[in-house]
Amino acid sequence: MIKQFLSLMLCATLATSTSAESLTKYIEPDVEFFVLVPSLAETREQWATHPVAEVFADEAIQELMGFTASEAASDDEPSGFTQVMNQEFGLTWDELMELFPGQMALVFYNLSDSLLQTGERHQGVLMAEFSADEDRLNTLMQIQFERNAKAQKAVNPVVEHTLIEESFMGETLYMDETFNGEVTYIEDGFALVDGIFLLGSEERLRRAVELIKEGGAAIDTTATYQRSREASAGGDLQLYVNLSSMLYPLNDALMAKFFEGGMAMLGVTAQSVESALSLQSIDAAFIDLELTESGGLAHGGILYNEKSGLLRMVAYGDGSLPEAAYIPESVVATTISTFDIGEMLVELEKVLAVANPSVPLLLNIQLQRLKAETGVDFRGSILENLSGDVVTVSVLKEVLRGGEGPSVEQMYVIGIQDGAALSQALEALKDIIPGAREMIETQEYEGQTIHTFKGLAGPTQRNAPVNDFSYAITRSELIVNVGRIGLLQEVLSLMVHSESGFWQMDSTEDLFEMIEQPMAVSRSYMDLEQMVQPILTSFIAASSARGIKSGIDLLKMPIDLDLPLILISETNEAADGIFIRAYIFKRGDAK
Repeated sequence: MIKQFLSLMLCATLATSTSAESLTKYIEPDVEFFVLVPSLAETREQWATHPVAEVFADEAIQELMGFTASEAASDDEPSGFTQVMNQEFGLTWDELMELFPGQMALVFYNLSDSLLQTGERHQGVLMAEFSADEDRLNTLMQIQFERNAKAQKAVNPVVEHTLIEESFMGETLYMDETFNGEVTYIEDGFALVDGIFLLGSEERLRRAVELIKEGGAAIDTTATYQRSREASAGGDLQLYVNLSSMLYPLNDALMAKFFEGGMAMLGVTAQSVESALSLQSIDAAFIDLELTESGGLAHGGILYNEKSGLLRMVAYGDGSLPEAAYIPESVVATTISTFDIGEMLVELEKVLAVANPSVPLLLNIQLQRLKAETGVDFRGSILENLSGDVVTVSVLKEVLRGGEGPSVEQMYVIGIQDGAALSQALEALKDIIPGAREMIETQEYEGQTIHTFKGLAGPTQRNAPVNDFSYAITRSELIVNVGRIGLLQEVLSLMVHSESGFWQMDSTEDLFEMIEQPMAVSRSYMDLEQMVQPILTSFIAASSARGIKSGIDLLKMPIDLDLPLILISETNEAADGIFIRAYIFKRGDAK
């Protein structure tokens, strides 16, 4: 019963408002995941005329998302829900919103069991403010009870459902007692307590009633949850993942699977892997969404009690964001970041060393062997040479080779300490790898040498799109280009002749006013309209060339989309977490 009813209710969670989040008082601290909407009715009203909603209402986008009228004839699609509400519940969407006008929370306590497919019954509860009386609720739930029983009986004719009543703490609970042909159990139950509709598993239903009636420890009293709210805008749709509860069962299951292959014989143990990953240091992840007048504002992050293990590989430098004055003003996507790849590699080696102490020894043996053969210190020239900032750039080129359509050229600029040492190491590698030097073309441009590996399609994938791979090394940057070298040449020219680019434009600064904070470690910009079409084109071409089969008719997939949306984001790092702010809006409506 709960699965079908939850599907019906989830259709009403398309957006958000700004009511109090009091339902968190009835969510227990051992929750693994929950989503909370402060006001279904206000959110629906706001979304109906929202600029972003207008964009997604475009017919081509709806078709791409699989929500065409011809495909929506089942209960799993929006028009199917509408039909169920009208014909079986006797409700319109407006009438449904009148019944559930306020807060709604969908709470899972053993989501990890579902992900691992352990067979454990769900432990969760749906909570929603209900505006009518208990008789009205009982009428609706009787319809749902009969629908659920009928659906299950069609699959298993021996299934029997009985709706039983019991008194608990002065409230009436309605339980779906189910016999599946072998055992009798409570599938789920519902109640109306102090104006709050509860639908969930037997144990969690009782606990929710207890919390409403008497109070008690709740997730909103924990320091981690409170920290997530401090870092949010107090917005309209809240998602919270309690990783401190969820990661342990997932980690145990993955480790058990991992060691089925006898990894312990290689010096790796479950304890060493657990110590290396240090998952116990991760507390939670969260996303908070808010509909603004012109767009959607998101706050999110990962909270931790200590930055150790895997988290230390997310390594940002202490300096300010790179100026990157060489970014073309016509860019369609770009990121500037203080991310330190060299430090990430150092931390990766530490993680591997904790998991298996022999890894650093084996790595050093190989590096010493290469040094003996070439005279080059590859650790110092490559692994320890990468440092500083990372910049990414994507520009749109109107025509691919052969005129197939638009393509995106991408470039990555990575800070290095010694360009000459890196060049020497890469030249040595070309001599070590058989045939490598013959595959590379070189040319001089703006005083720099561009090295290009020509892209080749496989013998069975001759129609698949291919990209050239080029690189150039300056005194302080490694520049890697995927696609034609036009972008690389443009950037090399701008490095020499330009003092300002995309990130120095006044219009760019204006875009980030809503989300900017001091000491940001990264900023990103993406023009979704210009990025989506070439990505879809490349996906369709690659899938067709590789003979990938799916339920989607790739040739009929719409790619000429009217998607005038801009997505910007900014990241900050603190002692207890990494925090991200993102803003999506219709082009021309930044405020």
